[in-house]
Amino acid sequence: MDTNTLAYQERFVLTDDENTYPDGTVFACNVCDTPVDDRPCPQHAPTEVPGLRLVDCKAEPRHLLWVHDRDDYGTPCYLCAYIEQAEQERQARQCRHWGWRSWKAIWWLSLKLYALGVSKGGSITRGDGHDGCVTFGRLTGNRSYILGVSRDVWRCWLSGHRRGEPVGFGFCGKCVPWPCCGSSREEHNTGCPEGDLAVVFDPSVPPGGFVCAVPDGTRPDGICGMPVESEPCSEHSPKRGAL
Repeated sequence: MDTNTLAYQERFVLTDDENTYPDGTVFACNVCDTPVDDRPCPQHAPTEVPGLRLVDCKAEPRHLLWVHDRDDYGTPCYLCAYIEQAEQERQARQCRHWGWRSWKAIWWLSLKLYALGVSKGGSITRGDGHDGCVTFGRLTGNRSYILGVSRDVWRCWLSGHRRGEPVGFGFCGKCVPWPCCGSSREEHNTGCPEGDLAVVFDPSVPPGGFVCAVPDGTRPDGICGMPVESEPCSEHSPKRGAL
């Protein structure tokens, strides 16, 4: 009779130098050091749990999964059902494309159709037997490119200007200039009260060392020098009226 009272645990031993395990062993029984990566320890893994019963499993070795012990028609092994479903999904993903779907010429053709605006999207699939199989995009919906030019550039041309500096969401600065100063760049024009004030790094100023760099001839360094790490410069930040 086994008098061991130590609770069964599958111990992580991949980096354990105290014992010698077969190559690739990751987990071992904490009682007898039997590798348990493929199956629980046949001697010490619990199979009888009060109030529970093992599911009906036909796998070899069987899966140690429990359900409430009750008077019913039995419970099939849900791990076996999951493995079967995963295998069916793997089979469904297996490549069934003709070999020409992975030709480099087909890759080139797919990119050309996308750039010319003939197709929308498209992809290249690898794994599960796919060797770079090309899936052409749909022929409906808005295209990202039209005649080799992006839709954002076309919007600028149709608005009557050449595309300027991108400022976000596909627009350029000429499409949406700053209303405060008319700048068509990400930055405000020099002197704009809405723009970010110039700052420089000064390691002698705690805590972060950033100070206001607005020119000021009355200061020793020729700039304001007010710390702006935690709050804007009280002298040169734009004064905004109450809303």
